[in-house]
Amino acid sequence: MNASARRVEAEILDELPPEDPAARASRRDLRLLNRFLGNWEWTLGLLRRRLRPHQRIVELGAGEGAWGRYLWGRRDHLPPFAYTGVDRSPRPAGWPGAWDWEQRDLREGWGRDGPPDLLLVHLLLHHFEDGELAALGELFRPVSLWVFCEPRRVRWTRTKDFLLRLGGAHPVTRHDARVSVAAGFRGEELPELLAAGDPGRRMRVEESPRGAYRLEAWREESAS
Repeated sequence: MNASARRVEAEILDELPPEDPAARASRRDLRLLNRFLGNWEWTLGLLRRRLRPHQRIVELGAGEGAWGRYLWGRRDHLPPFAYTGVDRSPRPAGWPGAWDWEQRDLREGWGRDGPPDLLLVHLLLHHFEDGELAALGELFRPVSLWVFCEPRRVRWTRTKDFLLRLGGAHPVTRHDARVSVAAGFRGEELPELLAAGDPGRRMRVEESPRGAYRLEAWREESAS
């Protein structure tokens, strides 16, 4: 894979029914991958610094709810806050009863409560072409703080595929990992696509050696 240009392709997991054994196995692999990448721990540390009491968080593309459940289990380390998961899938089993869930497409807007204070997105934006990301940037603009974790686009090697196979990753996971990395981001690509023409917003990009691409974006008045 040439890492010089983004290439967006369909991922198998997105087309599988939720109860398909391959889908279950791939979601299990993704939970393990998240532990390896350290995205959830990074997010928790950022929320400890940034989150203010009684703010509202929306997670787009919440899927099976794993990221939200992780934060629910650590909410005692954070100020009180409201949380809503948004996904085209129905409310997952085990989703906290005190938190909202909205089954809809993220491009439909913000719903009855309007834009949140903080937006979380995990392994979702790489599914979109550049033009679609520009439109999403317009949708996201009213939100004060963005916290996004996506794949870092690097050259895919046989060694990476071998390590996934050695670790017992399902074939769906191995396929989708290659596709996700090819559609990932490098440098300032994602902030440029999402926030062009928004001079009041500052960005911080972090690219981890393990393959995570993280974006923290905030309005100047909310900077700490």
